[in-house]
Amino acid sequence: MSVGIEYAHQQGEGHMARYLVTYEWAWEYTDSFGDIQEIEHSETLADLGSPRTVDACTPAMVLVRHEGNPDEGIMESTYAYVTTCALPSHFGDDEHKVPKRFSAELTRVCARQ
Repeated sequence: MSVGIEYAHQQGEGHMARYLVTYEWAWEYTDSFGDIQEIEHSETLADLGSPRTVDACTPAMVLVRHEGNPDEGIMESTYAYVTTCALPSHFGDDEHKVPKRFSAELTRVCARQ
């Protein structure tokens, strides 16, 4: 996964839990029912490359935000789907903004195509 951001969160009785936020790019391949059949992940958009052909599936590019900690692993994932070479302003939960560096990365890659 890509660059992580670590932060502490207060848990009862003065204990601090360490959380890590990471991001990754992915291709999701969905069938005609909207079910995800395959996923390809990459730390950078350039490394993700073009979508493959997967039988009867439609590819969708997505930026994934993971939040978790070393003890419990990934506890939450939220998604920002690319439409016409653009990311939305927020992940699907509407709580977390998409960092501008990922929109800039997408703009650079789209400009080369």
